[in-house]
Order: sequence, then structure tokens, then C-alpha cells
Amino acid sequence: MDRLDAVAAAIAARHLGLIPGAEARRVGFTRAQVRHRVATGRWVRLTRDLYAIAGAPLTWQRAVLAACVVGPSGTVASHQSAAALWRLADPGRTPHVTVPRSASGRVTIARVHHADLDPADITRIGPIPVTRVHRTLVDLAAVATTTALEQAVDTALDGGQTSLRSIEAAIGRAQAGRGRPGVAALRTALAAWTDPIRPGSPAEARLLRHLRDWGFLDPVRQHEVRDTEGVIVARIDVAWPEARVGLEYDGRLPHGPRRVEHDERRHAAVEALGWTLHHASRADLRPGDRRLPDLLAPLRRRPAA
Repeated sequence: MDRLDAVAAAIAARHLGLIPGAEARRVGFTRAQVRHRVATGRWVRLTRDLYAIAGAPLTWQRAVLAACVVGPSGTVASHQSAAALWRLADPGRTPHVTVPRSASGRVTIARVHHADLDPADITRIGPIPVTRVHRTLVDLAAVATTTALEQAVDTALDGGQTSLRSIEAAIGRAQAGRGRPGVAALRTALAAWTDPIRPGSPAEARLLRHLRDWGFLDPVRQHEVRDTEGVIVARIDVAWPEARVGLEYDGRLPHGPRRVEHDERRHAAVEALGWTLHHASRADLRPGDRRLPDLLAPLRRRPAA
């Protein structure tokens, strides 16, 4: 291997197997030398002025980086691709990139979006320029299904990858005086993190989604527990009446002393009627947390015979 080939190998190692033509020329390759390496099979031409070392792994990450390299200055991975890089979603078949509004955006190997991104919304993952998590969620909301968006929001917030404040700030920068597709859907997904559980609320939907994913029997929502005279003692967020098991989802707002005392009396009254009443919070819905599924294990669906 001559000196130039060693330099090319080092470039490829930094770029997931890719060799941008401009960088090859910068380190001393002539156009003729580049054509010779393609003709002899040492390099593979991927698209205009972009090459790869023959035999380098064909990964979706490389496809995303390739789209960023061949795009105009300021091109970054975004939307579905950024979500995949942050491990919030699947990568999809086609890379998504965002280019400045003033750019033509003719990137044949990617789906192109136009936006002037704030520096606060851009970073790198390895060699790939990418939108930060908060901006990624704003963009993803415009292209993802409701379920995919909810899962991405839950994963990002559960894992501490971003915060509600950062997401709201990113929404403000993205809107910049104009409407932004997907913002309403994103705020609905975020409401599961800000609202107490109510019938039909995002918080309730998130809890039910986790219970379903964990394999539990479908509960009754807002179940009324009555005493022997038919008087309502409590209304439980979700319940399995046949098993006399209830689950209360605690909201984000702290309770004052009088409310705590009221809740304790209510809890005791429910259990005095033969019920078991459990309590859950957002912490119980974090990926990998086993407290709640283990607590409710007897309520799992029986496997089909």
C-alpha cells in the first residue's frame, strides 16, 4: 500500500468507509488516480464525488453520512434518520437530511427537508452531523405515526436525553413565526409527561400502552369502588375488578399535607373492602424498570392453549 492509499484508508476509517472526493484531492489524489482506483475495484463510486473503500460494511449509518457529505454545506441528518441515530426509532429505508433554505437540496440519495437550523439544535454523533434530540423530536413529529412519536418521546424523556424545557425551546425556534407541521401531535405526546391521568388523557394512554406491552389483561378505566350500601368510596384510575386490584397513577404535582391525609384515608377505605390498591408514577414506566410489571404479575394474560 503506497502513502496515498494509507491516507485514503485513514480517511475511510473516520467516515464509516467513505472517501469524499474533495478530501481525497485535498490530501494529494489527482482525478486520474481516483478514476484508476475505481476502475481497478479498490474504490466504489457511490454517487457524484463520493467513494467507498471496496468491502467496507454497507450500513444505514453510512448511507446517512453519505447523504450529509454530498448535500450542500450545512446538511445534517434529521427526522427519522436522526431519531435512529439517537436510538429513538428505526432508521427507515431512505436517509432524511435537512439543508439550509437557501440551498437547492438536490440530494438524490435522501429525502430532503429545508430549514435554517439554530446552532443550539445541531451536534455530531461520530462523523455524522445531526440534529440534537430536542430538535429531532420536533422534526419527527411531522413524519412519524402517533405510536412512533409517542415511543420516541417516552424513550428520550425516560432516558434523560432531553427535557420538556429543551423541547419547548426547540419548538419555538422551529416555528419562528410560521406554522410547523406536527407541533400539535408532539404537544399531545408530551402531555403524557405533564398532565395528571384523566379519562382519555395522554397520561392514561401512556399507562395503558405500557400495561398492554407488558402483557396484562385490559383493565377497566375509572372504576368506581362502592361500599356495601352502594356509596362510591373511590374512583380508581385503572382496575381489574374480578381480581379486586386497582392501580393509581400519581400525577406530577406534589400533594399538600391535607391531600396526602385524604389519599391515605381513601386508600384504607378501598383496601377495607377487599381490594389491593397499587400506586405508580412516571418512574415506573421507564424502559427496563421491573417494579410495576413484577407487582402486577398475577394479572398477566394466560398463554394460548
